[in-house]
Amino acid sequence: MKDKESQFVCKACLKSLMENCLQDDLWMDYTKYMDYGVKIPDMSLIVHERAVRNCPWSVKLWVGYVKALERFEQPQENNKILGNSSWYGSYKS
Repeated sequence: MKDKESQFVCKACLKSLMENCLQDDLWMDYTKYMDYGVKIPDMSLIVHERAVRNCPWSVKLWVGYVKALERFEQPQENNKILGNSSWYGSYKS
């Protein structure tokens, strides 16, 4: 992390998400903070992965995840794998 303030914000977000893990608005706020506040690609993408895993129905989280992959210049293969595994995993019985 960059500084103590960033650590505090991340801990507060994580604590809130522990109690409200299905609230896509909380995940959206946290992913935006990681993307534009902390700006560490590996950490940000992990948060995006957790967000879409917890709220697979949230289109805005998926859009944010794909934009983060593009912003952090991840290989196109990641986008293909993301699309195939996520939708299949969400809807299989």
